[in-house]
Amino acid sequence: MKELPHNATNYLAGLGSISFGRFLLANFLGRLPGMILVTLIGSHGFELTWPQWILIAAVGLLLLLGGRYLAAKLRSRWETR
Repeated sequence: MKELPHNATNYLAGLGSISFGRFLLANFLGRLPGMILVTLIGSHGFELTWPQWILIAAVGLLLLLGGRYLAAKLRSRWETR
């Protein structure tokens, strides 16, 4: 469900057959990387060194690419059913 706001995604998940435990785990794992990055940037602000900024950018890029890969894999699995 890319490009949907969190509340719309939550609403659609509620309409589906996903269990509450799985929803909670997926929601937590999906939001955790963003929370960590925002907290890190907010706590240190512009005091970060260039290697730290590069690390943040690299982690963000890996999360983006990994999320797109997993979404494509799940989508193809769903379509073959």
